[in-house]
Amino acid sequence: PVGLVLCVAGGDRLVGQPLRIDGADLVWFAAGVGEVAVPIERAKGILRDRTTMPDLDAQRGSDEIYLLNGDSVKGIITAANEKSVSITPPGGNAVEVPLDNVRDILMATPPQGRAEAKPMAFLLRLANSAVVSADALRLNDEKIDFVASGNRKASVPTSFVAAIEHNAGPIAWLSAREPVSTVYTPFFEGRFTPLMDRTVTGGPIRLGNQTIQRGIGMHSKTRMTFNLQPGDKNFRSRYAIDPILGYANVDVRVYLDDKVMHETKGFKAGDVSPLVDLPLKGAKTLTLEVDYGAGYDIQDRLNWIEPAILRGQD
Repeated sequence: PVGLVLCVAGGDRLVGQPLRIDGADLVWFAAGVGEVAVPIERAKGILRDRTTMPDLDAQRGSDEIYLLNGDSVKGIITAANEKSVSITPPGGNAVEVPLDNVRDILMATPPQGRAEAKPMAFLLRLANSAVVSADALRLNDEKIDFVASGNRKASVPTSFVAAIEHNAGPIAWLSAREPVSTVYTPFFEGRFTPLMDRTVTGGPIRLGNQTIQRGIGMHSKTRMTFNLQPGDKNFRSRYAIDPILGYANVDVRVYLDDKVMHETKGFKAGDVSPLVDLPLKGAKTLTLEVDYGAGYDIQDRLNWIEPAILRGQD
């Protein structure tokens, strides 16, 4: 993506620019789609494309704006448009910050947390790397009509769509679900928090010459736990470490309700795991763990490849 990316709880990534704040909504112009109203409590952050992404899931008591020159300001964002954003620091007056000077905007965590939204039926992946949730999809030769969040009708040119995923189908991607717990414990002072559909450094996940759209990037030591849902039948995934990370050595585990169901010790760079296929058998939680191996945490950057929940009728 080129420009600014609005990251929304649930996985949507909208490339474009802010237009205004309308009550409890941030109105965003999404390239190729048009205006989209996003509840502010669902907005995690606005990022300028970079190789390393901040931790969007960290708890924050205020909005934070980081500038390209290294400065930052914290407070409450009260206004936004295509040229600037206004933030009011505690006990101070509103400061208008030009968007051209902004590196990242990280949104405060709502006191009640970000409630999970009802999953929409489809996910559109656009040519500019945007990800848009949709319902009631209709395709023709020139455009795709759909219903976006807030029951808003929208359309996008067919030539601008890279892929369509069916969320209501038999496969649910784990990277599209919100984890209930994420614990990252660095061995030294590094900071590589896990990322959905990206490596821990923010780049695309690759396996050989193939780019993987769905995955989770983790660095040792990380534990990520998900609640399972009625109808979840099996967990399936592979995992791998980029061959260039020659010092990597990790222990990998998958837990169901805190019981180890899969474990590999001493997993190294260049290896690709066999398929992990675990019946869920009524389990309540699923936990993925990447632990320190034989080399402390040096280069321990593992990618879960297409981690999926296979679903069926109860």
